[in-house]
Amino acid sequence: MLKLVQGLLGAAALATVALPAAAQEFRGAILGRVTDPQGAALPGAAVTVTNEKTGVSSGTATQADGAYAVPFLIPGVYRAEVELSGFSKFARSGVTLAIGQQATVDVQLKVGDVVETIEVRGEASLLDTATGGLGQVIGREQVEDMPLNGRMVFMLNRLAGGVNWQVPTFGATGTSGLRPFDNLGGSAWSFNGGRVATNEFLLDGAPNSTRGRYNFSPPVDGVEEFRIQTNTFDAQYGRTLGGIVNMTLKSGGNDFHGRVWDFFKDDHLNANNALNNSLGQPRPPYEANQYGGTVTGPLRKNKTFFMATFEGLRERVPFPTTTSVPTDREKRGDFSESGLTIYDPLTTRVVNGRLVRDPFPGNVIPSDRLNPIALQILQQIYPSPNVPGQRLNNYANPVNKGRYDYDAELVRLDHQFSSASRAFATVFRNHRNEFRSNNGLQGTFANQGQWPQTRENRGAVLDWVRTLSSRDLLNLRTSFTRFVETNYQTDVTQFDRSTLGFQSLPGDYLPLITLEEYTGIGVGSQGFNTVDNTASVQANYTHSFSRHALKVGADYRNVRSNPVTTGNNNGSFNFTRAFTRRDPNAADATSGSSVASLLLGYPAGGNVGAGSARALQWNYVALFLQDDFRVSRRLNLNLGLRWDYESPVTERFDRMVRGFAFDQASPLADKVKGAPGASECPACANLEGGLLFAGTSGVPRGLFDADRNNLQPRVGFAFSVNQKTVLRGGYGLYYGYRAPFGPQTGFFVDTPYIANDSTGRVGVPEVGLNTFTRPFPRGIAQAPGSGAGLLTQAGQGMSFDDP
Repeated sequence: MLKLVQGLLGAAALATVALPAAAQEFRGAILGRVTDPQGAALPGAAVTVTNEKTGVSSGTATQADGAYAVPFLIPGVYRAEVELSGFSKFARSGVTLAIGQQATVDVQLKVGDVVETIEVRGEASLLDTATGGLGQVIGREQVEDMPLNGRMVFMLNRLAGGVNWQVPTFGATGTSGLRPFDNLGGSAWSFNGGRVATNEFLLDGAPNSTRGRYNFSPPVDGVEEFRIQTNTFDAQYGRTLGGIVNMTLKSGGNDFHGRVWDFFKDDHLNANNALNNSLGQPRPPYEANQYGGTVTGPLRKNKTFFMATFEGLRERVPFPTTTSVPTDREKRGDFSESGLTIYDPLTTRVVNGRLVRDPFPGNVIPSDRLNPIALQILQQIYPSPNVPGQRLNNYANPVNKGRYDYDAELVRLDHQFSSASRAFATVFRNHRNEFRSNNGLQGTFANQGQWPQTRENRGAVLDWVRTLSSRDLLNLRTSFTRFVETNYQTDVTQFDRSTLGFQSLPGDYLPLITLEEYTGIGVGSQGFNTVDNTASVQANYTHSFSRHALKVGADYRNVRSNPVTTGNNNGSFNFTRAFTRRDPNAADATSGSSVASLLLGYPAGGNVGAGSARALQWNYVALFLQDDFRVSRRLNLNLGLRWDYESPVTERFDRMVRGFAFDQASPLADKVKGAPGASECPACANLEGGLLFAGTSGVPRGLFDADRNNLQPRVGFAFSVNQKTVLRGGYGLYYGYRAPFGPQTGFFVDTPYIANDSTGRVGVPEVGLNTFTRPFPRGIAQAPGSGAGLLTQAGQGMSFDDP
């Protein structure tokens, strides 16, 4: 298991605003102490806290030392009331409670008639003096008004100190992570120097991430508050090597509210690009509409409330391309105008210790030497140049564009069963399709790209809080998320390879053809599919006594991940200039052409890939104990202990390598001992080793050994220097998740193309040359599974994880 010790403190941080971090619980608390005018504790005072928007109230009573705490309050504005016989009633309105905040409201009751009320109004957001962690809260107005490119809510992380985004890029200018469906790019955050993408994302307190990648990005208008927690020392929180991103969603109130929006851009607002200007082309068509709406309100006043939001995106993005394609003459084998000399590989010989060849007469390949498959690919599939006068960069597609369609829906219901029982439920879904051509040859067999790539997230959260007594509360939460990503070439035209003359080549599409200096065509891999399911249950019990708030809890998660890739199941072939160069072992700029090598039917390399498939499952269990101890009015301590256990990953069909048998005799040992020259090989006397496979021959099914020793002490403090300044610090030990899943050697086997059965030297066809027409004369390799035991991959390269 990955380990990281975070020691944050010593000299603690000064905080002049009320933005410390809380733990996994997204709700806040109002706490304090009730005294008489002389400062003596007043036990038994009734404390009532009411949400000013919903009218929902929560109550408790002060303890022997006058202390009280009202936890599990959703972020919002509250009214706090304190009553005790013989004293005037106290009321403070406008108490703003941020996400995860513990706001202190100390009350000094005045002697008087109980019907008299002392009212305090317009109180600003209270300074959190109860926790030692650090972070930053972004309130509803900031969330709604912040100009976010793509309305990607997690970009708010950039507002916090110590947070760095590792911007993922693709192509020359593309970036990922700016849109709600950029799950991977939008998760590439480093908190205070921690590892990238090892953070926890929470949505209304429930897990919203798998292996460091967020699952669902809610519409911006559905978020009530957003908290970036860079350091936290509460034992409720774990399974991270960085920070935590904690969001709470809006909830309805006693009044109806609605909001609609539409952000748009189109080509009329843009200048033309340089490529189009040079070709005399108009501006490429571009349009983007991101629109939606949110509505909140009551289903039953003071009882049941709802929030519903929708967001859609329709974007058409120009991807103008300039690529290189063979000229019409080159497609026929005529290189007389190419400026390159084409040499005949069958004339290869050694002269004075060097390989030499003869050029084709007139720089034209004879028609009887042209490979029929290559001719059809070049003449029927490759487009002709449309930029005259250039051998390379001669095909422009200024209207190539990507298409993005995205929809997101989110609904939350809140219900107050009684003054002692309340619950909420959230359901959400989003779906995205991307159509994009990487080589600008869309609409043909030659296209490459996302056709389409889809992502979908679904999930639900159910949360219940029960007040058992004035000192005891119980919170139960369960959630489920499902992340699906696919990229199958369903919109690329299927291709019957038998019409070209390919023999025994699997798949449904044109094989991937890669030409040195030219754009590639075809589909090597038919695609991939990933399905991740995460189910979780959390339970928290809170008991208040004297100056202590004791929390005991558990966190259980079951994760199932099913990644599948087809590999290069359609076949992949790479053609270089080596076979038609003057000297295959010496590069030069004036001889050889990958197009000529293709026409002769001589790939430099290739394969048929078997892909891979996994059906993985593991469990996560955590137990914690947390004591928030109010030592004095100025000093609070956060003392905790957490235990994490991540079970070994198992694969449903045991298709995984589990380590190496360093101390087992190899089945080849006896043969090696008697082999010629064995006496000169000391290691051959006792040959040992071989791959081990999960679930076979007594090997455990789990891919690594269980680690049950993950105790994590947590200590934090908050010291109030004055009413505007709090000194904070803490220490914590954290354990992260284990990411690698191990190789599948033996279960999915690639069939390599070998240019020459005799020597395998690229570009030197002495004997037995395998051509494009018959690239795999021995057929497609079949996976042996674990049946070969220690002999699997013997004599070849192998990899394994040490469990």
